[in-house]
Amino acid sequence: MKTGLGRDSQFVPVELLPLVVGRDNDADWQVGDGSVSRLHAQVSREAGTIVLRDRDSRFGTYVNGQRIRQCTLRLGDHIRFGNRVTYRYEETGFRRVGEASGLGLRAQGLTIGVGQRILVQGVILDVPPGEFVGLLGPSGVGKTMLLRALAGIRAPLGGHVSTDATYDRDIWSDRSDLELHWRTCGFIPQDDVVYPLLTVRENLRFVAYRLSNSSRTHSSEEQIDELLTLLGLTEHQHKQARYLSGGQRKRLSVAVELLRQPAMLFLDEPTSGLDPATEAGLMTYFRQIARQRGVTVICSSHLTGNLLLFDRVLVLARRAGCEHASAAYYGEPHTLLAHFGCRDFPSFYEKLQQGDFTAPETPRTAAERRPLSASFRHYVASHAGGTFARDWATVVVRSLLTICRDRWFAAFMLIQPLVLALLLALTQFNPGSISSLLFFTVVVACWLGMNNAIRELVRDRRPYIRDRLAGLSPGAYLLGKWTVFAAVGIGQLLLFCTVLTIALRPVLPKELDPQWQDVGWIHWLAILWMTYIGALGAALTVSAWVNSEESAVSWLPILILPQVLLSAFGTGVSALHYDTDARPFRPLRITLRHPFTAAKSSEELKSSEKLSRTAVLVDVASLGVLSRPAYLALEKKQVEGFPESM
Repeated sequence: MKTGLGRDSQFVPVELLPLVVGRDNDADWQVGDGSVSRLHAQVSREAGTIVLRDRDSRFGTYVNGQRIRQCTLRLGDHIRFGNRVTYRYEETGFRRVGEASGLGLRAQGLTIGVGQRILVQGVILDVPPGEFVGLLGPSGVGKTMLLRALAGIRAPLGGHVSTDATYDRDIWSDRSDLELHWRTCGFIPQDDVVYPLLTVRENLRFVAYRLSNSSRTHSSEEQIDELLTLLGLTEHQHKQARYLSGGQRKRLSVAVELLRQPAMLFLDEPTSGLDPATEAGLMTYFRQIARQRGVTVICSSHLTGNLLLFDRVLVLARRAGCEHASAAYYGEPHTLLAHFGCRDFPSFYEKLQQGDFTAPETPRTAAERRPLSASFRHYVASHAGGTFARDWATVVVRSLLTICRDRWFAAFMLIQPLVLALLLALTQFNPGSISSLLFFTVVVACWLGMNNAIRELVRDRRPYIRDRLAGLSPGAYLLGKWTVFAAVGIGQLLLFCTVLTIALRPVLPKELDPQWQDVGWIHWLAILWMTYIGALGAALTVSAWVNSEESAVSWLPILILPQVLLSAFGTGVSALHYDTDARPFRPLRITLRHPFTAAKSSEELKSSEKLSRTAVLVDVASLGVLSRPAYLALEKKQVEGFPESM
């Protein structure tokens, strides 16, 4: 290395400038942190000044807490590369001031609610770096909502939340501060957020791959081994997560978050549903994380058996006659009972339930703020920062592996096109024309796309939220899902078309063979695949919108039946396919230019009759279904007996 600097140098002399900062071995100033890009920034001397330039890094370059593209440095400036690594600019060089292994957290006058209803009001909190803080209170008092507000997941109605990383600025006041807060914090909800069909090591390896420069870097594997040892999961590393016990799954969730190297960890009822021994062991692990790794840990609980493990305790409760909760105590755990004048914890909780306590005075804060604007919410939801290709690859490989591990689902996806092809072939013993055959192949393509993906996003929602807060690109996630199911669709349609072609030979009347041959196999397959892609998009949209897999499945009939009922085969008053005025599958240009005529081609415009109001309604409604353009595209290939369709 030309500069003579080692990796993670504690001091970098200005005489060595210009320097390129990054994780890559080709960087002059090497920084081995996961949030630092391969070639992250450049520092150079220009016209007697020191200029710092960001090189489109993933997590940004900051000077005194402000993200910069280019900046002229002044003595005493603090420069942060990524989320954690900070140097101070001195007269002779750049001195490392240490990694923020833990962050201090402050909340002033924090008010949380739903709509205009206030649930928690006036919380004041000051958490030093590296402490293990407990959040206690009766069930339903608002502990989860307070944690989500502190973690930057739910916007409070008022008040101020800041950390050391934001230089005491409200995390909600600026989009870059909020995104930085997401990346420096980990949040573990009550329900474990792991991929059940992946092994323990695979769950960790996919996170490490997305956050590192290589899928199998030696440092990532070492870090995974360290976490497995710390959390007692080494002997279970090759088990699928669905076979772990409740405590083991919770520890895996913690390991996933710790792999991101968060400076602060939020835990929502992490011991719920666990036996006392597992609960005690897990709480001890959290204390070790705070002690050994310097991570600031804030943990909500309604249990008191391990209270003395906490460094500090915040108690939330409602006073008698008050509809909202407030802070009833914040201090060391060994003085908790004495503060409330109780001898044991049952009487302590009884006082909290009855509201029989005096809450500390809450001073007014000057940091009251307005609700978050809709435009800012949209920006935060669509800009998390990340390596697009690496995020996409992670989603693709993880989704494929999950599908392959779910043997029943994989078998169903394989058998379904086979069965549908055989059933469709059996119905074509005397169709009169192949129009119905073509149409129902389109319906099958719609069904496959919708059925494959209707549950995907809602089933994956909680892991997605976790990854989103860790910087996963929403575009990369959706493109990854599309890639996987588009590839699955090609395989299913190839099987469907092949089996149907073979099965039709002994069934389809010989006089229809010329029509069938004129369709064109490649053209037919391409149209069906494009139809499948459209159906896939509709299903993913519904899956992202609903709240449960059951709700998603209930939407399947609403999605698939219009493909049939609004078609030429589900409307009209005549048994003859082309002699019905209600036939909606007309050329698009005829429908748009002459919506009230019964014409099916430009030659029929003058002699055609007017459509009834019902027919016009059906014709217009059919524009919204996939079966119309797909069927017309297949109909175009016919030589005889079919009108102009495009």
